[in-house]
Amino acid sequence: MAWLTLEQEIYHKAGLSVDGANIEPAACEGVGDIYMEKVWWLFVYDVQKQSGLKNVPDYIVFPKGTIADFRWNSQSSYWIRKNDGIIYLEKNGKFICPIEFVERPAYYSKNTSSGKPMKTIGTIRGKHGLMVCTPLFCANWVGDSGPCKYCNMNPGMDEYDNKAVTKKQADEVGEVAAALLSEGVDFHFVCSAGQPPAGKSTVPGHIELMEAIKKYTGLEKIPGTANLSPPDNLDELEPLWASGIQSLFLNLEVWNRDLYNYLCPGKTKRYGQQHYIDALVRGAELWGRGYSWSGMVAGLEDKKSILEGVKIMAEKGVPMLMQPWVPMVASELEGHRSPEAAWHLDLQHKVLEIYEDCLPEVGSEKGYWEQFGCPSCLTISLHFDVLRLRHNIDTDGLPAPHGPKGQYRNEKKGCFPAKPKELNRFLNGKSEVLTL
Repeated sequence: MAWLTLEQEIYHKAGLSVDGANIEPAACEGVGDIYMEKVWWLFVYDVQKQSGLKNVPDYIVFPKGTIADFRWNSQSSYWIRKNDGIIYLEKNGKFICPIEFVERPAYYSKNTSSGKPMKTIGTIRGKHGLMVCTPLFCANWVGDSGPCKYCNMNPGMDEYDNKAVTKKQADEVGEVAAALLSEGVDFHFVCSAGQPPAGKSTVPGHIELMEAIKKYTGLEKIPGTANLSPPDNLDELEPLWASGIQSLFLNLEVWNRDLYNYLCPGKTKRYGQQHYIDALVRGAELWGRGYSWSGMVAGLEDKKSILEGVKIMAEKGVPMLMQPWVPMVASELEGHRSPEAAWHLDLQHKVLEIYEDCLPEVGSEKGYWEQFGCPSCLTISLHFDVLRLRHNIDTDGLPAPHGPKGQYRNEKKGCFPAKPKELNRFLNGKSEVLTL
């Protein structure tokens, strides 16, 4: 029997993204040993601060391979429970399906040559996304500029011990990338950074990371994206493009200009919205249509507004990635509510309809296989999940991740291999959990 359709899995991923989940201590057994524990690397996506549990899982894997973040919320209608060795998800007291956690990579137990735990340099998102943020600090939180009201980058990190170090050296990142690749895990790489102080740029630091990864792995091109604030001088983008990173991300985050000015006071004061737009268009000229992206915090403005922005930017060759807003702990909007799961799912379908019409580099099956990420690593968005659904890609089994060594469609590299008995538990439809 099938537990859920792919569309139902994606719906529950949206629900978990905005509502978070509670978890039984028993379900955390093996986390930090067999299963990958949460290591905060950029934002803390919890709705509430976690308490009482040493290690919690980082991600939830559904039977058809949909992967969702675990975001703590003791008031959520979602629960993760364990019965007779089976971990499963329920909502409002009703069984949904068995789930799994992501297997812990071997490098999480290793140190760099500088003596730092590798997991504090580069962390895994989903099953094969290699995430690095350096510096893990945003200048908007100091002085009188003001942080984005939905952000918790600086204070969120103060809430937890299990987190990345603030500053990473390029060689350390290169060592981690090589360690992950040596485990047979193709990765999609994301390097990020907080907004730098006035007059500073994070572009040179990003280029150093690319060069180090190429040095330690032998890769000539790096699959993934450079996610940063736009430099004051847009000519700096050209050497970043030449470094070999596959795509660019400059996070506009809010389209409505009045809302942007209110919600993003520091970004408004430093750059202004138009500078972001100009930088994204310049990025599309360098990387090509469909490879200069803007992340958008979906749910802060109405659909009409955000879809207007999607259409305008798509015609310029710039796609926008919808990331469901969660009112994060320690942000100025903590305690507010994001739209419900169905709203976010509907928005993602409408966005992809626009891309299918005027930005096929993103909205087609080609856009699934040849972009900066995939369903197995982009857990903070529904983009690749809904793209997979709309183009009927691997809908009856696990999705095929694709990284620097993979042959896209024909290889399953990027997944930690599922143990046969665990996979059969999903496919044969037999579970003691069903008797609860």
